Amino acid sequence: MASSDHPSSSTEYPSSLMQSLARDAISSRAWLDRGARPATAPTTLTASLGEYDSRDSVLEWSVMLIDQSNRSGSMEFSVPAADPSTFFPISVGFSASNTFSSMKVTAILPLQGGSSKYSQQHIYTHLAIYCSDIVGSYWADSPRSMLPIYHELIAAGIKIWVFSGDTDAVVPVTATRYSISALKLPTLMNWYPWYDHGKVGGWSQVYKGLTLVTVAGAGHEVPLHRPRQALILFRHFLKDTPMPTQ
Repeated sequence: MASSDHPSSSTEYPSSLMQSLARDAISSRAWLDRGARPATAPTTLTASLGEYDSRDSVLEWSVMLIDQSNRSGSMEFSVPAADPSTFFPISVGFSASNTFSSMKVTAILPLQGGSSKYSQQHIYTHLAIYCSDIVGSYWADSPRSMLPIYHELIAAGIKIWVFSGDTDAVVPVTATRYSISALKLPTLMNWYPWYDHGKVGGWSQVYKGLTLVTVAGAGHEVPLHRPRQALILFRHFLKDTPMPTQ
């Protein structure tokens, strides 16, 4: 996964929804390159976070936004699969004023002389609006830590599997390992690599009542980035067997 420059703090966002988008329809360039990710992130999205995932001719990405009422959200795009012979670079333009409801796709253009077979009807968009940061900061009717709940579930005989993409920048796997270590559970199988068709699919450690699994090359949404490895993980969870060692 490639991404554009991450804002160092929320103060770098304009007060109204991405004023840079309001002035002009911003084009983000992406290559429909079968099975490969774009070599570099677009340089046009310096005020937002663009995430890219290219898998079998399907390109998906999102742009993180914040509006003048301090609500956060994202505009998500996806391009359906096409015949490999029709692959070409495209530019998708979208615009907004200062509210999420005004966002719309404005243009879908071929780049470098390509002949586009896509129209606006072929670009699927989805707008997700999240809770305000104020709610996230002051909501107190929830536990500060899940670790005591893990202990309660394990004591009740409920087995837990925790999985994490090892390139997850939202919930880093290192922090997850530290948290699970704090449970001080007896170790049944030490940290070991698990395999998918002869290649390392990630790492795992089995504790009494809890299994930790990492998935190599996956980000925050493991099934999106590594669907086959995610299916292997899910099958072993249902069978309650450790991840494969070969």
